[in-house]
Amino acid sequence: MLINNLSDIKPKILTEPMTRDEVLKISEMEIKDRVIAMRPGDPRGFLRFATYNFTDQIEYEFADFHYVLMEILYLQFNGNSIETIAQHFDTYPEVINEILVIGFREGAKTTIFKMALIYVICYELRKYINVDSRDKTNSERILFDVVLHLQNNKRIIKDFGNLYTSVRTKDQTEQKRISDFTTNRKPNEDGSIGGMIRVEAHTTQSDVRGRLHNGSRPDLMWLEDFETEITIRSEVETSNIASHISAFKGGLAHSGAWIWYTANYLSEYRNVEGLIQKSKIAKDMVGLIIPIYDSKNNLAWPQKYSLTDMEAKISGKISIQAIKEKMYTIEKGDAPFVAEMLCMPIDYATQEFKQSMFKFITWQELLLKRTRLTITIDSGGSSKDGQKKKLGERDDTGVVYNWVDEDGNWHIKSSGKLMDSKEIMELIFDNNLAYDSVDQGIEKTMFTSAIKPFFDEAKKDRNQYPRLRMLETGGRDKKDRIRGLIPRFEAGKIYFIQGENDKLIDQLLRFPVLKHDDVVDALAYQNDMARKPVAKEDDEMYQARKRGVYATDYEDRRSAFSEIGL
Repeated sequence: MLINNLSDIKPKILTEPMTRDEVLKISEMEIKDRVIAMRPGDPRGFLRFATYNFTDQIEYEFADFHYVLMEILYLQFNGNSIETIAQHFDTYPEVINEILVIGFREGAKTTIFKMALIYVICYELRKYINVDSRDKTNSERILFDVVLHLQNNKRIIKDFGNLYTSVRTKDQTEQKRISDFTTNRKPNEDGSIGGMIRVEAHTTQSDVRGRLHNGSRPDLMWLEDFETEITIRSEVETSNIASHISAFKGGLAHSGAWIWYTANYLSEYRNVEGLIQKSKIAKDMVGLIIPIYDSKNNLAWPQKYSLTDMEAKISGKISIQAIKEKMYTIEKGDAPFVAEMLCMPIDYATQEFKQSMFKFITWQELLLKRTRLTITIDSGGSSKDGQKKKLGERDDTGVVYNWVDEDGNWHIKSSGKLMDSKEIMELIFDNNLAYDSVDQGIEKTMFTSAIKPFFDEAKKDRNQYPRLRMLETGGRDKKDRIRGLIPRFEAGKIYFIQGENDKLIDQLLRFPVLKHDDVVDALAYQNDMARKPVAKEDDEMYQARKRGVYATDYEDRRSAFSEIGL
């Protein structure tokens, strides 16, 4: 289930806040009684643990969404008891294995999950915990904070003993980073041995395979801050993160393992959006989207924030107006605030091609139309190795097939992949054989420098003479050429053939912030070439094809697309 309205984010049983009297009462209990009062089976157990053990870190009263998150964690900690859910949470799923929290910056979501991680360790709810982030430094600092409390929080040590006593290295202390640790062995009253919980920090770029502790795979994965403004601009990083999520889910200890996701919502079209959509239908997942305020100016955390500077001066709270002004930039305007504080993807502020512009058609519908085919190719480089960039980035070769009907509508099929010069040449010849009277165009600079010598020789050897036009920028900026497509989209004159344009659509939606736009660039070149089909009786090539006459050297020389003597 997904909860994305502040009006719906209301606690169901944690409606009474922790008071000073309740904290004092807990502090006066015997150790055994206090541990029982904070146990996972009590609905207020984690709330008591967090408030009692981290009192000095809690500067503001908890908001409703904090209590809702603690309720969800309670269900997970309590073993997803159906009886408990039926008693208190009839609107929640019967089983909660995955929790997704998308919240505004400084909303304490990471802090609560740190407390929850320490709670899991203290009550030995999991045995092998992984914390993964795009930047390993981030996940290592989470582990540092956890170890700091295990070694220095006197209340935790008093109630649960010395769970971690190893001496931190000088580097760990100065850099405030720890990559992994294992808690101490802990003899239990029944003679069994507890403790020995393994906790590791990783990056989303690291391999999930082979992660084992005492022969077991991870049973709790916390994925924190895994999608950033850098990753949403990169198809490679986005794909790597998606593969990482899929891999660690496949490598968890069992189907009941827990997964926590904490993230910002920066794009409608990347991995966070995929998790949001999954939370709507998955039977074992709950998602929370928490903006700092909603469309009616209801505050998510009124105990901490006020809307204006004037209100802040009177109340002593933090001004959201001041935060917005601080985050404003000339380049991006309010986009960072909208994305990070209102949980609305940055795409709303930067998109030039909207999802609403896109129209689709099936192959069956296209076959009923009389069309003329034009193919445009934007080469990514002369060799595959030359196309590979640092950090795994690359330039693909974009190819667009455009069937133009008699009304001037475009019908698009496209692809983008690594291709060397020979493969591009073979593609041109294959297209010439596969399609009657096809016009092809290719970016001139790359063709003349890397493909033309082989192409000239291959024409004679194969007795094939593809009609090939050289495409030039003409001094136009690439982004302006791509923007030249917008009027045609707005007029509803472009149709995507269903299932044939995933990469093209992705690049259009991310334009102009994407790093690589090879397929979009190939589509933009269609403005230079695409033409409606001529009347059948005037189409000499159509009549020739009908008689079984195919392209000849003579026909190639008379082609309008032979300006460089091909």
